[in-house]
Amino acid sequence: MREGTPDSARLGAKVRALRRREQLTQVQLAQRLGISPSYLNLIESNRRPLPAALLIKLAQVFHADLHTFASDEDARLISDLLDSNRTGWQRWTCASW
Repeated sequence: MREGTPDSARLGAKVRALRRREQLTQVQLAQRLGISPSYLNLIESNRRPLPAALLIKLAQVFHADLHTFASDEDARLISDLLDSNRTGWQRWTCASW
């Protein structure tokens, strides 16, 4: 995901929406994430990308699934992959008996 793309814009908005839902200030959330409030502000306003490690921390802080941060298209792809992986695993385990 590149800075300035529609997906990154949605990602920053999702971070802000989750923070507001939990009634946290940028300072409070930044402290929980171990980053500066100004960096969090840049992420929320889509002027900095969201690194994977920080995405994982956000999911932990908000007790959210990583799907929460995915675009609708990405969420469908992830779901399809997980479903096909489970189906393949079931076929493999049944065939191996």
